Amino acid sequence: HLLLAAVIPPVDDELYYWAWSQELQFSYYDHPLMTALMIRGSTELFGNTVFAIRFPACVGAYLVLLMLGTLTRPSRVLLLLLLTPVLVLGSILITPDAPLFLFWTAYMLWLVRLHQTMTPPTP
Repeated sequence: HLLLAAVIPPVDDELYYWAWSQELQFSYYDHPLMTALMIRGSTELFGNTVFAIRFPACVGAYLVLLMLGTLTRPSRVLLLLLLTPVLVLGSILITPDAPLFLFWTAYMLWLVRLHQTMTPPTP
């Protein structure tokens, strides 16, 4: 995914979000701040490159896969998930969906773990 992120030309929306990251605000016309914050942090580390713009989406997709891997049984379901268009191409592009998937999956993992700890053991 990191190689594809570096080679595929940027789409218009990604450049639009990159422009947001240059002048951070509390909110933007049609989206929240997190996408711009992720791009800003990445471009501070790697410079203003397409790879740097897309790096947070790739890392987020990897973290989503790790979290889903702890939740799915059997684990081969995760291999099928890797073949879906959302994870093949969608995980490369930085959109507001990248932080949305990341934080919703983290919330789902937290909720499952909370349920497991609060459920009384069966006799």
